[in-house]
Amino acid sequence: MEGTSSKRDRESEGETPKPDTKSKKSGENDEEMDLHHKLDIFSKQMERLLSNQIDMKSNQESLRLSFETQLENLKTELIENMNSKIQILRDEISMDITAERLRIDGLVNTVDDLQAKMSTLECRVATSNHVNPLDNNDVTVVVFGLKFDDGEQIQQKAQQLINSLGHEITNSVTIQAASRLRPRKPNQNGLVKISFDSKEERDVVLRNKRKLGNSTTYKDVYLSRAKPLYERTMEANARTMARLFPD
Repeated sequence: MEGTSSKRDRESEGETPKPDTKSKKSGENDEEMDLHHKLDIFSKQMERLLSNQIDMKSNQESLRLSFETQLENLKTELIENMNSKIQILRDEISMDITAERLRIDGLVNTVDDLQAKMSTLECRVATSNHVNPLDNNDVTVVVFGLKFDDGEQIQQKAQQLINSLGHEITNSVTIQAASRLRPRKPNQNGLVKISFDSKEERDVVLRNKRKLGNSTTYKDVYLSRAKPLYERTMEANARTMARLFPD
């Protein structure tokens, strides 16, 4: 009690009290602990930061690898698609070329066939030039009622008949051949066939056949164009029917 009283007395008298050593040490310990705590927190924060950075780098590397993988896959896919399309295009071009070759081969065969047919036709034409012109109905006329004479020269007789049509006709046509057919019945004048150079010459003669009526020698002679067998047969049948069934 006396110690406490004396202490208060000294404080009241203005004397500086002596520091409390225990309180000072306690405060220093608290500050040190607080600093350690802060350092520990900072250390953990740095660890988390470093860990985050490591994770970020790892993620970046993963992204890079993933991106490169995707690029490589895309590249491979594009190349495969391109190769596939190129192959399809090549196949289409090959098919088109094959079809075109077949078409050209067909045209060549057609041309060859035409040439062969032309050659055959030329041979036929060349052969037909040696055929009796009297067998060509397009250039031949038939003469009815021309009197038969023993030992007659039928070519000369045919020319005399044509001369009777006038000089203009005589000078515009040329007789190629003439022949008298065997009569169907005895004591009949057989038909005479006369062929000319062309159908045009034959038609000139037929257009002027009426002039024979003005001639004393040939007034009973009649000219007609040569007709094919089927046409002559039809006309003969028609005449027969007309006789059998008169009006």
